[in-house]
Amino acid sequence: MAHVAVIAPPFAGHLNPMQAIAGSLASHGHRVSFVTLPGAAGHLGQTIGQLNLVAPGLPTDFLARLKHQIGATPPIDWWPDVKALRSLLIALAQMTRALCCEAPARLRQAGVDAILADQTEAGGGLIARHLGLPFASVANALPIDPDPEMPPIFTTWRPVQGKLGVLRNRIGYALADIMADPLNSEITQWAERWRLGRIRCLSDCLSPTLQLAQIVPALNFSHRQTLGDMVFCGPFRNGGEALPDAPPPPMAANAFVSLGTLQGGRRDLLRAMTSACQENGLHPLTVHGGGLSPKPHDGSDDLWLRDHTDHGPILAQARLTLCHGGLNTVLDSLIAGVPLLIVPLAFEQAAIARRVVAAGAGLAVSAKRSPARLAAGLSRAVSEILHDPTYGIRAIALGTALKQPGGATLAAKMMETVCLTPRP
Repeated sequence: MAHVAVIAPPFAGHLNPMQAIAGSLASHGHRVSFVTLPGAAGHLGQTIGQLNLVAPGLPTDFLARLKHQIGATPPIDWWPDVKALRSLLIALAQMTRALCCEAPARLRQAGVDAILADQTEAGGGLIARHLGLPFASVANALPIDPDPEMPPIFTTWRPVQGKLGVLRNRIGYALADIMADPLNSEITQWAERWRLGRIRCLSDCLSPTLQLAQIVPALNFSHRQTLGDMVFCGPFRNGGEALPDAPPPPMAANAFVSLGTLQGGRRDLLRAMTSACQENGLHPLTVHGGGLSPKPHDGSDDLWLRDHTDHGPILAQARLTLCHGGLNTVLDSLIAGVPLLIVPLAFEQAAIARRVVAAGAGLAVSAKRSPARLAAGLSRAVSEILHDPTYGIRAIALGTALKQPGGATLAAKMMETVCLTPRP
């Protein structure tokens, strides 16, 4: 059996799907070890193997500061905040440098046979090429796809047909390449040092033989059934294992409000989303991911506030999800057939919201409004979704499409077939 190393950003939204694939590989007898930077081990289960890096080039509080930086990123509207994005890319380049400095020696020492690399961490593809190891790239967020017929995933743009649409997209990608210079420079330096050929940006680091995605074409503007070497697997889940200390949701809770694990400190936005539910007769369970204090509570006034919860139980009884557009929350809601109201905040969340809206499974409201306009917009959108059954019907249809391919089981099977099967 093979030894597979997993390289991914040190955040729950990326590590949790990877653990699901790792579990499927382990069930087939393979050994799986996560390459972890300091501070990331808390997101992994106790039984998960780890190759811990020291990363002396990173401050001891690097991960905590990075999470705070992401949580404070200004909400996206038409285009990302350039200054905030550049600062974030500098931090991501530092992570890539730490991995490339230390991980190759650790992987050789551990006898790793293949690598499972998150698309958003360039170090995975660089290190695999450097060591001559087969590897798969995993799109735990939206797939990186510099196709000029598709709008960049960091914009709110709709698909536009024809030459003008292609021109707009090409300009978007060109501007993004300029903004991504801190990360691109780091990628280029390692590619030149290791003589890997022309590798200059994140998309160049992807596997040339196998890419695995959590989405399906129905959630990607139905653009294409195939995307190069991409396999549309559906959500990577671990079979519904419950969080050990997560109490069940209140029986009366019938809406789910969440800003994920990185954005949950936005108290005013969570309050506005919760109020929009209550104004429309819903009883929301609101989750802040540990971003708020004082400690959460279950109130007698139907105000349920928690730091975390299992998605499955609350979505099984929810009529609506209000969230930031993080892909995992969106996927879990659609699998449960629950329509969405999305308030995009960062990264590709606006693009995810655009796809949900295009599929008819929900609505989106911009966070870049005055508090009064935001509150009114949220309330109107909640009312529209509740009174139009079409949103729920299309959410159920999307959920069915997401469950069909096989998820983590299919991803593990493809990894075995493409990366772990000896070639004649």
